[in-house]
Amino acid sequence: MKILAFADMHNSITAYKSVQSKVSKHNPDIIICAGDFTVFEEHIESMISKIDALGKQVLLINGNHEEERVTAKLCSSAKNITFMHKKDVVIDGVRFIGFGGGGFSPREPEFENFAKKLKLDNTPIVLITHAPPYSTKIDYLHEDHYGNISYADFIKSNNNVVLALSGHFHENFGGMDKLNRAVVANPGPAGIIFEVEIVKKR
Repeated sequence: MKILAFADMHNSITAYKSVQSKVSKHNPDIIICAGDFTVFEEHIESMISKIDALGKQVLLINGNHEEERVTAKLCSSAKNITFMHKKDVVIDGVRFIGFGGGGFSPREPEFENFAKKLKLDNTPIVLITHAPPYSTKIDYLHEDHYGNISYADFIKSNNNVVLALSGHFHENFGGMDKLNRAVVANPGPAGIIFEVEIVKKR
């Protein structure tokens, strides 16, 4: 499965055109937005329309610049966008787990409670959060780590997590690392293509 992911677009038309170009060039199966596609919800309707107009199935979470209810309502009217906050969706043999918002707390108790209720199997998992997991190259700022321990614990305790996508820290756009078996990445506003192997059921 080919995934085009981006984060922290913050209303940038230049970044949007970069993502648009990658859609045309790479023809991804899924597009993922890991939050902060606006600047505190300015022009949020327009940005949702632009993302929807990419013409591919989009899985989107809110960042710390978007409120959950507002984003959920606008996404419900979009043709191609699924709002993924606190959602668990399996698409073509890949499980996508989303949790939006936040970005400033070392732990996320609401995510921990949500994760406990998930009924997981051997399906490969793509985790979508706005804040990065703790203690990786993508949460390292000013000689310390500022990511989320709850997300890191989930990745470390689930070997089926193959990709963890986040944003939030602009200094780490384009950064990647490994945590347990997962590639962890901050794709940045211009977007990055990822390949996830699909496990076909016999």
